[in-house]
Amino acid sequence: MKLRLAILGILLLCCSCAETEHKPAQYKIGVSQCANDMWRQITMIQMEAEVTKHPDITLISKIAYNNTQEQVKQIRELIDEGVNLLIVSPNEQIESITEITAEAYRKGIPTVIWDRKIDSDEYSTFISADNYEIGTAVGRYISANLAPGSTILEISGLESSSPARERHQGFIDAIQGKGYIVRSIDGNWIPDVARARVEDIGLFEDIDLVFGHNDDMTIAAYEVISKYSQEDADRIKFIGIDAIVGIDAVIDGRLDASFLYPPGGDFVVKTAIKLLKGEQVEK
Repeated sequence: MKLRLAILGILLLCCSCAETEHKPAQYKIGVSQCANDMWRQITMIQMEAEVTKHPDITLISKIAYNNTQEQVKQIRELIDEGVNLLIVSPNEQIESITEITAEAYRKGIPTVIWDRKIDSDEYSTFISADNYEIGTAVGRYISANLAPGSTILEISGLESSSPARERHQGFIDAIQGKGYIVRSIDGNWIPDVARARVEDIGLFEDIDLVFGHNDDMTIAAYEVISKYSQEDADRIKFIGIDAIVGIDAVIDGRLDASFLYPPGGDFVVKTAIKLLKGEQVEK
């Protein structure tokens, strides 16, 4: 009897050792989000859904709410927590964000820069839709639907962020030769900021079209203008980007068009997993 118990104990110990030896490695992916608008919320849902397919991976996310210094602090916290991979959507393309992400990369942490650029090539891969091409597509659409010499109010995203600069340049390049008068204001990607700056304009009789770098800012402009003059709101064309909240706004008539900017959270996580596995990923 004692011999049987001893053999059983050895077998259980061996099984326990085998389970331990074959237990998959556990990985922590840190995600630093610059903001928490609907587009980013959907992106996070896509990321979390993709991670559920991989029980060996934990997602740790932090949101900076459009505050660059807070984002730098949060990235530092993720590094200190020992994440195995870092995904960063920078609030701004400036030195402080560049330095902290480059530091993570130098420490050997695979680093995915997503949606917005940094001023360095010290990262593992950059993932984004083509913001210049989106701006160009908007410009082509406007050129085909707005009379030459009309006045356009452009509501830019945060001017120190790469998508804002690229969307603006693509738009400007596409409308060359049409004689449009373009007035640009910085809405910082934030509807309340855009709303306040449109309020400051006060009179809208000379505006023929509003182009916002995202749907939220364009809808905010529509709401301000309709409050002052529904006649002007009905006359002015409103164009946005994202095609998330913008879809309903097009259907109910607040927007004339919204251009798709795909979230791609599942693709970002799939790419991150390839990096964790040591697979080659296009820079």
